[in-house]
Amino acid sequence: MDINYLQNNLPKLFIEGLEIAEDLEINVLGNAIHVKITESIYKDFCNEVRRLSSDVCNRVGCPLCSSIACALTRATGNPVIIETNQPSTDGKVIEASYRILGATDLPVH
Repeated sequence: MDINYLQNNLPKLFIEGLEIAEDLEINVLGNAIHVKITESIYKDFCNEVRRLSSDVCNRVGCPLCSSIACALTRATGNPVIIETNQPSTDGKVIEASYRILGATDLPVH
């Protein structure tokens, strides 16, 4: 599995397979990866975790963003950090930015 495979198949898994979200976008630019999750079934859970402790979301991410970080780690073979993790004001969209550590630039897609 590589980053291209993940970029092409994770949205289908989230939207059609597991019905976790209405939409999932993954954009790669060098070692930076931006993920946008729309209408996640976990949005209320994520908002509650953020309300109780924003430190959890900022350090390890909500379970959904953290699982994406694990998938990115597996796909790239390199450690991944969550740089930002922010829900929209209405909670319908979660945007997370990841950084692949120790890798040369990934192809841009």
